[in-house]
Amino acid sequence: MRSVFTVNIKPSKLPYPSTNEILNKIHGFGWTPVEAIDYDEEKLVKYHQRMAKELFIEMPEIAQQEKDSLIYYGFLADDKTKFVITRVVESQITFRLLHPELPKLQNSTRKLVKKNYLIAKNKSFIG
Repeated sequence: MRSVFTVNIKPSKLPYPSTNEILNKIHGFGWTPVEAIDYDEEKLVKYHQRMAKELFIEMPEIAQQEKDSLIYYGFLADDKTKFVITRVVESQITFRLLHPELPKLQNSTRKLVKKNYLIAKNKSFIG
């Protein structure tokens, strides 16, 4: 089963944050699998691409079109939910979650939406 939602990035001033700035913030949330924590930037990009391949195979065609825009692969350990983040345009990032059990998928989606809501409310995402 899949879940998808998009987050609008609204910086307090232009330009929009770079993908690296977004990734630095995301890494601080603790969603990066332990095996990749100490990777340098180049190795981390390859890791995200390799891990995300299996997720994109199970996603609909529209998601397949975004695989070249992948910026992050993450994992929510408590629900065992895998997810990817893509960035097609500079003002948005899209979360795509995958889990075989609907209740766990819903719980993970709720957690990520809540985290993004709190970030937006505190204007602490980027910018």
